Amino acid sequence: MSEPALVGAITADGTFTARYLHWAGHPSDTVAALRVIWADHFGRDTTATVDCLLSRDWHSLCPTCRHRRPPAATVAVAGVGHALATQQLVARGPVVRGHVATAARHHDTEWMYLIDAAAHTIRVYEATVHDRWLPHSLHPLD
Repeated sequence: MSEPALVGAITADGTFTARYLHWAGHPSDTVAALRVIWADHFGRDTTATVDCLLSRDWHSLCPTCRHRRPPAATVAVAGVGHALATQQLVARGPVVRGHVATAARHHDTEWMYLIDAAAHTIRVYEATVHDRWLPHSLHPLD
């Protein structure tokens, strides 16, 4: 089962910048995809990985996918996944920014995956019933 999410970056003080991810699987699957994207496609360059993730909203992260027919209204980004087409970006809005301690849930998102470049980790948050973000897990990028 898939639930919409946010994916992006976080700083040491808890501020984040993120984009919409429509098709996020279980956190273990999304963390695994982010690790492959970081290591294989961007050669462990965290800045380049974050820049790419923040460049657009995403339908799915699938670094090794070989769809015969990509999802409708998406743009394939080799080694990363499928980005949402421009007309869909307007519906979700621009980049999402905030502080995890005070930020409200964005639309119908259930998860938030944030790369901490300084710590080389992926922080996973889950949406609460009160539309706030609760820390779920912490994973090393490597």
